[in-house]
Amino acid sequence: MVRTGDTRTRLKEDRPTDLRAEVTEHTLHRDWCPCCQKRVEPRAPDVLPHCTLVNRLLCLSAWMHYGNGSTLRKITEVLSYHLQIQITPGGLVQMWHRLADVLFPWYEQIHRECLVAAVLCADETGWRVSGTTHWLWCFT
Repeated sequence: MVRTGDTRTRLKEDRPTDLRAEVTEHTLHRDWCPCCQKRVEPRAPDVLPHCTLVNRLLCLSAWMHYGNGSTLRKITEVLSYHLQIQITPGGLVQMWHRLADVLFPWYEQIHRECLVAAVLCADETGWRVSGTTHWLWCFT
């Protein structure tokens, strides 16, 4: 590795339990790798690449949307009003896509284990939406 002396800064934002703003700036040293002929740098801790929310807040927002069914507008309002985090709905969706890329291998592993499981329990719940019956199936 050849040191170039080149650096860049990266900000990440978090809200600790007392809800006071906590912004951490990491200085990431970028160096040149003669083997792969690319500029390399370490990853910032507790934050996915190209994300501004720390992993804890990113997972909270994804849970609010996918687990609780909250709309993007409501989630951005909660983050903005209660946590003073300004983020656009599009930025949030982009970060969720990055989170999905990280979690997808575990999803596939669960799927493979379900396919070979000796016992698989199923439950279904139906409800009507505008006169049409919809079903939710849960397999454990």
